[in-house]
Amino acid sequence: MKKLLAITILLFSCAVSRAQTIAFNDLADLVNLSLPQVDNILIGTGKFKINNKEEQNGQIITHYQSIDKNKNVIKGETMLTGAYRTSADGIMLKTVTYKTIYPAYIANLQKQILGFGYKLTFTGSDQQRKLFIYDNQLNHITVMMENDHSSNSVVIRQKDVGMEQ
Repeated sequence: MKKLLAITILLFSCAVSRAQTIAFNDLADLVNLSLPQVDNILIGTGKFKINNKEEQNGQIITHYQSIDKNKNVIKGETMLTGAYRTSADGIMLKTVTYKTIYPAYIANLQKQILGFGYKLTFTGSDQQRKLFIYDNQLNHITVMMENDHSSNSVVIRQKDVGMEQ
């Protein structure tokens, strides 16, 4: 009887739990793609849908929401793409933002960031949040974790090659 109860609880917890929607390498790859390519990939995987698009300072910012296999919205994970800044020589340096309410997802992404050879260049905290900054030659990554876990984010910005930031 105890074995049956343990197996039932295990199966139920597996059915209820869900995994993080995107891995760090996929997130970092999105920074190098055009907006239509990002739309095709995120929507094509069946894990995100477009919530809305808005114009901010001449940039089209796309808001994505995670969805399950039945196309129902899963609260707790969102992405933003379309933000950029222009380098001195006119190159568009893109930014991708991943937001989640799950601190474990951010901790998992931080392990992946270090696994890809990014260097932790800054850590800081105050009463509201913790901040971690990682760098390599191509990208600058800012990880923010709210102490109340209401919002956590990973922001990946392309670097201007040859410029220290």
